[in-house]
Amino acid sequence: TVSESLTTGTVSLDAAGNISTAGANIQVVSGLNITAGGDIGLGTTAQTGEVGPDNQPASNITSENGTVTFSGLASFVGGLEVEAQGNIQVGPGGGITVGTDDPPPGEVPAAASFSANNGSISLGSNNNFYGEVSLSTGNNGGATFASGEAIELGSISIGSGIAVVTAGGNITQVGTIVAGGLTLTVNPPAQIRTLSSASSLFDVILTENNNISGPVTLTNPQNVQDFKLKNVSTTPGAIVGLTSATSLRDLEINYPQAVAGFMVPSLRMASLRNLLVVATGGPITQASGGGAQGVSGATASFTTGNFAITLADSSNNFLGPVILTNTGAGNVEVRDINAITLGTVSVGIVTGK
Repeated sequence: TVSESLTTGTVSLDAAGNISTAGANIQVVSGLNITAGGDIGLGTTAQTGEVGPDNQPASNITSENGTVTFSGLASFVGGLEVEAQGNIQVGPGGGITVGTDDPPPGEVPAAASFSANNGSISLGSNNNFYGEVSLSTGNNGGATFASGEAIELGSISIGSGIAVVTAGGNITQVGTIVAGGLTLTVNPPAQIRTLSSASSLFDVILTENNNISGPVTLTNPQNVQDFKLKNVSTTPGAIVGLTSATSLRDLEINYPQAVAGFMVPSLRMASLRNLLVVATGGPITQASGGGAQGVSGATASFTTGNFAITLADSSNNFLGPVILTNTGAGNVEVRDINAITLGTVSVGIVTGK
């Protein structure tokens, strides 16, 4: 147990059993390196220097057979890598900040990585991740984390576990997501929530080769402006909340291997300007209630493989060009309550009404 405050260049702690710094205030510049055979509990911690050589995290925390708990406020400007055999968690009053919103010229904010080899990850809501965030769990453990800033997802690998992500701004990615489901909450950044003139609309852009076998849920879709998702699962779940995204502008869905294809939800947002659906593994259909209405000139594009495209709801009102593509003999049917403008059409058989 470390009970006294430490201020130094580097701190390295190694023990066969548990390590706790809950009663200490640790201030380091170059890095914090902790390895324990048992549980690790971290109190107030600050690492203020830049990332390590070759852009490796300056701080590394490893519990070989136990858990890692952040019970105080912890800041790691130079990046953080955490690995535990059990759970990784933030306790009451704890929080993690990784990176900075003002990195040195030519550098990106430092990254954070959390690996719970035989457990789950629960990082609470009092965090700020300025750089890429990667998460992995074993035994299909779930992962829950939040940031007061926009989030850039790295690799998320949690098997059939559920990933719950809350961001203060856009959610984007540079790695892939492998999960049993994904729940997304998009809020304004913490520092502008009190400004009435600040925008409350943000983007969710997840266009890597994600494999999400369960539902993707938007908990506050009214804050989503652009939504783009690629999911290579053969049996993806529903996208929950899209019909309530009242300010939706651009919607792109790419399901290249979904054997059931994709059912286009009812989209009646006056803001909609671009709709792109690619479902080459199955047919494209639509839910009852009509297709995209959107702004005048809004483009709607539908692409499948050797399957049908059926957009036959009698209340459809496409206000811009409709692009239709399939690669086989599947029939294509599209209805519109008014005149319809066809863009590029490359299909087998077309029925227009």
